[in-house]
Amino acid sequence: MKRLILFPLIWSASVVGSLSTADAAAPLILTEDGQPRATILLGAKPTGSAQLAAYELQHHLRKMSDATLPIIREPKSVQGPVIYVGDSLGARGLGYRAETFAEQEYVVKTTENSLLLLGFDRQEFGDVRYDDYSSVYAAASGPIGTCYAVHAFLEQTLGVRWYYPNEEIGVVIPTSATIVAKDLDIRRRPDAPIRSIYPLFCNSEHLYFSDWDQPQKFQSSWIDARTSLLYWIRNRAWGSTPHNANHSFHGYDEAFGQVHPEWFSTKSWDKMKDLLSARPGAYQTDIQPCLTAPGLLEEVVKTARDYFDGKPPAHPRLHAAATGNSFPVMLNDNTNMCGCASCTAQYRSDLGPDGSASHYAWSFVNRVAKEVGRTHPQAIISNCAYFNYTAPPKGLIFEPNVAVTFCKFYTGYADRNVQEQDYQRIAVYVHENKARSFTTWEYLLKPPITEGAFPCLVPHLHAEDVKRLSEIGGFRGGINQYLYLTAFHGDQPSGMAWASPVLDFMNVYWRLKLYDNFQLDIDQALDEYYATFFGPGAAAMKAFYSALEHRWMSLGGASDARASWGKLGTPEFLQEVAGFIRTARQTTEEGSQYRKRVELADAGIMQYLLTARSQYERSAASEFAPIGTAAVASVKIPASADGWANDATWTEALPNEIERMILNEPVSQRTIFKLAHDDQNLYLYARCLESQVQRMKAVTRDNDIGGFSDDSLEIFLDPAGRGESYYQLCINSLGAVYDALENPNAIGATATVTWNSGIKVRTAVGKDFWELRAALPFTNLTRKAPAAGSTWRFNLCRNRFAGGEAQPYSAWSPTLGGFRKPERFGVVTFNTPADRGRTLWNCDFSSTAFAAKASNPLIGWDGWYENTAYANRGWDKSWSVVERDGNRLAVCDINLTNPSTIVPMHAVRALRGVVSVEVDYRRLTTENQPTLLVTDANGKQLAYMYAWSAKSDLVAIEQAGRGQRQNFSGQDHGLRQLTAPGQWFGLRLVINTSEKLVTGYVRSGRGEWVRLNEKPLPYYDPEADGSQLFVGFGTYKLHDGARENNVLEMDNVRVVQMSHETGP
Repeated sequence: MKRLILFPLIWSASVVGSLSTADAAAPLILTEDGQPRATILLGAKPTGSAQLAAYELQHHLRKMSDATLPIIREPKSVQGPVIYVGDSLGARGLGYRAETFAEQEYVVKTTENSLLLLGFDRQEFGDVRYDDYSSVYAAASGPIGTCYAVHAFLEQTLGVRWYYPNEEIGVVIPTSATIVAKDLDIRRRPDAPIRSIYPLFCNSEHLYFSDWDQPQKFQSSWIDARTSLLYWIRNRAWGSTPHNANHSFHGYDEAFGQVHPEWFSTKSWDKMKDLLSARPGAYQTDIQPCLTAPGLLEEVVKTARDYFDGKPPAHPRLHAAATGNSFPVMLNDNTNMCGCASCTAQYRSDLGPDGSASHYAWSFVNRVAKEVGRTHPQAIISNCAYFNYTAPPKGLIFEPNVAVTFCKFYTGYADRNVQEQDYQRIAVYVHENKARSFTTWEYLLKPPITEGAFPCLVPHLHAEDVKRLSEIGGFRGGINQYLYLTAFHGDQPSGMAWASPVLDFMNVYWRLKLYDNFQLDIDQALDEYYATFFGPGAAAMKAFYSALEHRWMSLGGASDARASWGKLGTPEFLQEVAGFIRTARQTTEEGSQYRKRVELADAGIMQYLLTARSQYERSAASEFAPIGTAAVASVKIPASADGWANDATWTEALPNEIERMILNEPVSQRTIFKLAHDDQNLYLYARCLESQVQRMKAVTRDNDIGGFSDDSLEIFLDPAGRGESYYQLCINSLGAVYDALENPNAIGATATVTWNSGIKVRTAVGKDFWELRAALPFTNLTRKAPAAGSTWRFNLCRNRFAGGEAQPYSAWSPTLGGFRKPERFGVVTFNTPADRGRTLWNCDFSSTAFAAKASNPLIGWDGWYENTAYANRGWDKSWSVVERDGNRLAVCDINLTNPSTIVPMHAVRALRGVVSVEVDYRRLTTENQPTLLVTDANGKQLAYMYAWSAKSDLVAIEQAGRGQRQNFSGQDHGLRQLTAPGQWFGLRLVINTSEKLVTGYVRSGRGEWVRLNEKPLPYYDPEADGSQLFVGFGTYKLHDGARENNVLEMDNVRVVQMSHETGP
């Protein structure tokens, strides 16, 4: 039943305060001049909900007027105005009986001398102790319609707002010595019957958390259980229809793993035991039930029937996911689907990766629903649209008792295509699969604040989203999962709690309000929030929150640190929003409630933004830990089956080394590796030096079990270079292989372990090392072998448990966190035979890393970064990769750049010896200065070479000291006007890192290189050192304002190891 009358959200003298006779014909006076005029009357045997509602009404009216209304029970009589709370003889005398109300329905109605507040309640009648959490919890366990009536009256009529779970600062309660209620006649229930929240408990003391990098500081003493529970009750998020859709095969491994191993993807009890002992929690993350196994369907049906019959489960955890009238049937939390023939026959490729198991999973759910429905027609069988069964199955008509929960990431809705795809898929579930109802699982805990992400605070998006969902038909609300942390009692974990209500408010609070009222005017509600919560600071705080929302939506959101702080949270933007906070402070009185609330938003949001930005700068990939670069040598492999494993495979390959732990500390044991390729395979040789071979862990023996907790190597490959999907392999010293296709943007678990790499491995353990030799076929990685000069993203990481370190993880390209960070993978360049494995880096602008769009940003892809000495430490927008004359190249609109230093840059790892760095440029005007700059890891310059502005023949190699610049004109190099507008030319620096000497070269077009200085020049800075090269390209912006045709194009960027100290 929908509401008959929705009383508007208003503030006026006709609602709060004294009334004149002109305002209402028969006003109901509840308090007058701070004295009670009305009495709260309960029935003789009131429900727990009614008792709690009476206490809540009394409490809030006292807060408003200082008057304490008495609470009495029938059969006592009342003189004067009466407030009937809950079912009673008085309520029935007005024609309202609780048993006639639908679940969650309530009424708010005034008569000549009474106010009726009544709703559908659970029939539980124990005495309620208002100050006791356990008693309040018991009273609110079930339908609490009478509480809804009281809180709707307080909120919609008297203007009370429970914005945050803290009564001292988070609640708005208008004050008036006289409280009068005008004519009211509301009968309704919340628009969305399912309004689940997780978790229950809140950081009610502080309301925000600051130490996201030290989560153990989140203390349980900050959490008040009663305050937390009352917050959800008051906002009508508690007491909704019990419903769940979640992983449901909990306990099946313990109950049936040994007696029915065929019911699981492992197909072996011994294999399952090995997996579970190697990795706790592996049942959910690595194993799946086999949905086609004989007997499993019948067992699931029996388990569901036992639940609905009230029987205890055969194993304690078999009913763990069930609640109310819903019994979930949902696969485990991974995509390692069973590989048996009968299961794989049901997997389909026509729906893409996120629908490959849709028919398989939903058909099983449908069959369970049909059987359970025969005996329990009211039972609901639920499942989530999740992982590789997100897309709706084609041609499957659901049983009438199947319920769908669609898992959604609101953070992706800055891309409207993502948003529309979700609505289209939900509509197919409803209109083609014939699902009678659906809910959503809202991941409001995203983006990952614990990793320093820019927050996504988008109340208007939630309003639009709820409206669109309600228009599909069958929408019943859903689960709201917000950012929670483990709370600690001292150093001991003690449960989960909502960590930062201040940071999450714009998403969590308004989502719940929209579930109560689909038609809520979000602009009016927000304006009321700003006005009542911040008072004189309202305009500035509205500007603050609006700027954050607009930033996310207008710039496409962010999925990584570079986008968070290079695109959204730039210094200029943070300065702008900090200005709004300053203005709000200045317009509110010191010590006032309004000022305290501004300070709360400052502490919980603004200071987080500044801290996260600062952490990003300190850990900038450009300087703190540059990504790796390496050559992949071209090789010819003998025809014999095992010829690839001989040392000769890597003769031309240069050695690379894992030097740093994942957080950039030095490693304790070196790992050296080489890479080679032919038309068939990528070849890897890795030697892991190990001083404690006898302590190495080597437990895993079967493939696709893992090996992550063994001494092992992990290989990561992203052929496309965009981080949208990549391959992960883990090989331990026994040669056990785990391989998976990773989809980092998938909802939930991201690994498809059923993907098979076809890798061949050879492992050996020596006295002080263990080594791996591997041949990885290209056919299972990409459609064709990589072309010469092309690049892939790659990383090699080591798990070393022999040493007993607390953090035993190292990576060739430091990830500054976990291994699975594709934006931190290194860049490897596939060499031609003529390169002899010496091309360390060739920037392949035609690769999919750049060619996915007509115009692709240069900075942020394939290791290109902005120089963090640059003025705004944000994404430079001047460089993009576009097509010119059938060729992809980099283009800079110099008018858009900043006049501070050279952008962009790239880091290249070289061996000590002689290295060549080269680039081709074309400029459209001489009013710029095309430059090639090389520095060491500390920013000290090795060499600095450029083409002069305003001159087309003059090239310089800069030297330190006045008058030490080396200029070379057309008479010196013989190439005349080689840098004239519209003409390609090349700059090249040959650097001897052993002797600290530099030689410059130029070329016209794609011609031969011409040497400039016959005698090598010393480094620009004699203190520069090392073979980790930081190479800068581009030009200074020489003029303020725009210049016509001030464009620079760049191509053929290469770094070649010409020789090194250990050999040619």
